[in-house]
Amino acid sequence: MGLFCGMYALLTIFAFKDQNRWAWNCIAIADPIWVVVDSVASIPAGVYLEAVFNLVFLIAVMIPLIKTYRFFYAKSDSLIEAKQNGELL
Repeated sequence: MGLFCGMYALLTIFAFKDQNRWAWNCIAIADPIWVVVDSVASIPAGVYLEAVFNLVFLIAVMIPLIKTYRFFYAKSDSLIEAKQNGELL
């Protein structure tokens, strides 16, 4: 778990902050896969709380991820407009 947290932190601090599309894709693809695999293993084992935690985690990650989609895949004109409106840091 510690290795996962460390890799996730490095991914978001460096690659995601620099708006690398591969970082956005990595989070968008890996997190749902991890939630499904972990939940499929947890439910038969009787650890239902883990499956609930996985769902909460997925929602907590995917909402901001969906909101950042346009910053990674928008045309340059959209980014200029967003910057003028103060939507970018």
